[in-house]
Amino acid sequence: DHVPIERAYRLSRYRAGDAAVKPRLSRVKGEAWAKAKHRVEANTVQMAEDVLALYATRETLNRPPFDPSAEGRVRKFAESFPYEPTPDQKKCFEDVENDMVWRSRPMDRLICGDVGFGKTEVAMRALFRCVANGRQAALLAPTGVLAAQHFKQVVRRMGEGTEHNFNV
Repeated sequence: DHVPIERAYRLSRYRAGDAAVKPRLSRVKGEAWAKAKHRVEANTVQMAEDVLALYATRETLNRPPFDPSAEGRVRKFAESFPYEPTPDQKKCFEDVENDMVWRSRPMDRLICGDVGFGKTEVAMRALFRCVANGRQAALLAPTGVLAAQHFKQVVRRMGEGTEHNFNV
């Protein structure tokens, strides 16, 4: 690839001497390079084997699916969402419902998206579905500020004093 001329100012010379930890250099044909390359290859193979073993184990796990009759409560909770869901959100809602209600394997799903595109609502509905089915649920956040925001939303939408009256 190339760097457009209008962004050439972003280029700078790499100076290893500026680094806090100086990189160790080795010749491509040297023994140190061959050992490092072999070590990386072995670690990569080991990691791949570990991931395959993990997923093989996950395939054998079972749990009772969530009760389909509780989906009316989930839909009522969904009505408290003040925005029109995007098509991607709707697909996520369906996928998560299928994983939780119609499958007997623990859910293994990652929802990705930019800030402000509705991942929290997908998580909120999954949390609600868990609690409505008598299960425990946790919502993790990468910062204290975001965790506090999520906590306020959970309490406001499904906590004590709401029509759902869950103990948060």
